[in-house]
Amino acid sequence: RFGAAIESLQEAARLAPGVAGIHLNLGLAHLRQGGYREAVSPFQKALELGAEPGRTRYLLGFTYYLVNDYEAAAKILDPIYPQFSTQLEYLFVLGASHGKCGREQEAARIFDQMLQVGGDSPRIHWFLGNAYLTAQVDRKAIEELEKASADPKLPYVFYSLGLAYYRTRELDKAAAALDREISLNPQFAAAHGLRGSVSLDQRRLDEALASYQKALELEPNLVGT
Repeated sequence: RFGAAIESLQEAARLAPGVAGIHLNLGLAHLRQGGYREAVSPFQKALELGAEPGRTRYLLGFTYYLVNDYEAAAKILDPIYPQFSTQLEYLFVLGASHGKCGREQEAARIFDQMLQVGGDSPRIHWFLGNAYLTAQVDRKAIEELEKASADPKLPYVFYSLGLAYYRTRELDKAAAALDREISLNPQFAAAHGLRGSVSLDQRRLDEALASYQKALELEPNLVGT
């Protein structure tokens, strides 16, 4: 009951503003309810008050990443690298944040650490591929996602591969990857939407229209892919 928790914790923070744990828990409640922007301020306050510095930095950096403030995410997460350098999720967020800020060399160093931690497996290549995709280093994303596709059970691996191909304008390869994704996950609206964009760029207008209609049928509020 995150809504009730937030109300109680907000009152507790008003009554005892110097208790770091209250602010930390308030941030967690917002985070778990999907209120990413609302979580930033409580996490900042908890960090100022000294609440579990490593964990609180991790949560604040992760939240900055979720609200697309990549510079702030990298700045907060960098100091705890020695503590969290064996955690894949941490490395993913830190590397992608540096990549989004244009620091490709730093991102590559962190992604290399991901490979060292996780070993040479489709799952690790899936992590790396999506991290490069987030950082918009699309050629590296393709390289990693092609390796990840050896395990078709990885979440939306062919969609990610199709998106990377679409960005590099390899439209036939994008279409093939998205068709594979749709065969595995026919209810995935974004895959149909992106497939429509590929067909549109290929001037296959009837195919594009059918894909867009299917995407909106599955998710009426879908804005773009």
